[in-house]
Amino acid sequence: MCFAMEPSSTVSVGNGDVKVFPLEGGLSVHLYETKDPLGDYVQLIETKNALLGFDNPAFKKDFGSWGHYIESLKKPLKLVVISNHANDAGPQWRENAPFAAPNNVKEATTAGASKAISDSLSKNFGAEFVSSLGKINETIPLGQQKLLGSVNCIILQDGPGIVLVLPEQKAAFMHMLGADTHSIVGSPEQADKTIALLKQLKKDGVTMVFTDHHK
Repeated sequence: MCFAMEPSSTVSVGNGDVKVFPLEGGLSVHLYETKDPLGDYVQLIETKNALLGFDNPAFKKDFGSWGHYIESLKKPLKLVVISNHANDAGPQWRENAPFAAPNNVKEATTAGASKAISDSLSKNFGAEFVSSLGKINETIPLGQQKLLGSVNCIILQDGPGIVLVLPEQKAAFMHMLGADTHSIVGSPEQADKTIALLKQLKKDGVTMVFTDHHK
């Protein structure tokens, strides 16, 4: 969900809806509230000429709906940045766009915390939950960089995942920050790190936080 901003439009997609938030510099954020059993959201950044994804749906029924919505935007999906949801129902829904992530995410989704959580959820929800994890084709560094050739960003480590910061837009994208839905905090130390991260984002001027888990 997004904190501190109202959407410019809302579109019904599948069992949920997509809210669109305009940002500075001609960017827009498309936030898909899947309304799945876990309360998942999926995030998409739209530039003038292309689309940049952030994480994926978790349940089979939502991949087709999200893919059709992406097609309706009439712009190529160039890259999907993975924080925690590397779930993948096949490359067709994402137009074969590669997955990209730093090494900490690659490790967590192949043999670490993110894979363990995915395996556990698969046992609980059965075949409707997508337990197969897409291959992360591109390794991107932590720190300041430019994605799609035009999106200035900073990627910060957040435990097994990441936070994607757009400093010019004063926006941040993260996975686990829930209020009324699940927010997995493994220890008091992790809670302290999350609080410190949020305080740093605020200090750095971030005014909008988009997250995969919130209500």
